[in-house]
Amino acid sequence: MKTRLAIAAAVVVLFGWTAASAIADDAAGGKAGAAARVQRLTPAERAAVKSLLEQFRADMKPLRAELRAEVQKLRDLRRSGAGSEALKAQVAVVKGKAEALKARWLKLRDDLRAAVPPEVFERIQKRFRQRFEQFLDNHPRLKERWERRHQRGAEGAAGQ
Repeated sequence: MKTRLAIAAAVVVLFGWTAASAIADDAAGGKAGAAARVQRLTPAERAAVKSLLEQFRADMKPLRAELRAEVQKLRDLRRSGAGSEALKAQVAVVKGKAEALKARWLKLRDDLRAAVPPEVFERIQKRFRQRFEQFLDNHPRLKERWERRHQRGAEGAAGQ
């Protein structure tokens, strides 16, 4: 249970971090090879993306801090040998904080989809997926757990 929550919390925080940097690269015209890109953002689209990212970062900072604090409380409860009811209550709090982070990430995704052309949005998503895969490659234990979790989810969906 503790491991799953830690993984969920790490993944949610990672989504926000990698998405923001991937989007910022794309909004700024990208890094190397920007001139070769077919679709570029107009100044108005860049301003909209910049505004969305600034708001996203401002919203995520306190959410991440709250999640870290609640996860630490959960760890402290486990170390102190607290009862199962206290642990379950804290797990529910951690899940709620993780869901708030996920909801904010999904809001950014939807706002970006509305703010940029579909080709640019697809490029942002592709870059995000690449960075996420790089992160998982650098963290083999997390990658293994992530793949196991998603494999179980895919098997359950296929069996229905």
